[in-house]
Amino acid sequence: MRIVFDSIAIILILLFAGVAVLALGENDVLQNENANLIIENKAQKQEIEIWETLNATQNIGACNE
Repeated sequence: MRIVFDSIAIILILLFAGVAVLALGENDVLQNENANLIIENKAQKQEIEIWETLNATQNIGACNE
């Protein structure tokens, strides 16, 4: 009977270990996605700054005419 309980305990330990490994893998994926979104956000902010600078330059040019 002890062998049965030991076997069940080992199976449960392996099951929980597998779930923990999957959770860690999912965490890595989410961190990579987050990093990609941060990079994309920075690129969009730079693009907005470029457009704002271009718009300001055009406004100055229009005022000087």
